[in-house]
Order: sequence, then C-alpha cells, then structure tokens
Amino acid sequence: MTIDINEIADLVQHLQVRVEEDERNVISVDIYQRNSRVMMTPESFLAEFIDFEIKTQNSIEYSYQISKLIGGVKFFAIMSTAEIVDLKTAMPNQWEYIQKEIQSEAA
Repeated sequence: MTIDINEIADLVQHLQVRVEEDERNVISVDIYQRNSRVMMTPESFLAEFIDFEIKTQNSIEYSYQISKLIGGVKFFAIMSTAEIVDLKTAMPNQWEYIQKEIQSEAA
C-alpha cells in the first residue's frame, strides 16, 4: 500500500488552518498513529467537557492536568493551583467537580 503524500499534506494544512482560526482555544495538536493529543486552553477545555480526569503533575508552575479521551484522541489542558482556585468563582460547577476528583485521586 502506498501513501498519498498530497492527501496527507492537504489534511495537515487543513488542520493547521483550523488551529490558527481557533487559536484562543487550541494550543497544539500532536498526531501519532496511536494516542494523538490536542492541548487546549483550560477555559476552552472546561467549557467543552463536563466530566474528565484530573491528575497532579510534578511541576511547580502547572500542578494539574485535566484530560478527556475521545476516539483515541486525548484532549487536555494544564492548570496551575491558582487557576484551579479561580474557578471557585468563575466556574463553580467545574471547581466542585475538580475538588471531588482531586480528593478521590488522593485517596
């Protein structure tokens, strides 16, 4: 089976245009044969997903990663502790969900 280089180039160019058009929401896209990833801004991620995983990270600046796997693509955002705290007033439902997930991860 031969690959269609032009088709792949067209798909990548289309994706680049879409990411550029939506630069306030999507930060980066990594495409692999398996486990592709889309990094989003925390605000966009939280507006899009109501249930997701949250994991602590060994990072001083970004202590948390929130993620959702859909169709083999991992959508994710990284957040600082201050950003999580700010959710309490900005997005109280998401803040409450994250607090529950953090507590269950620690248990």
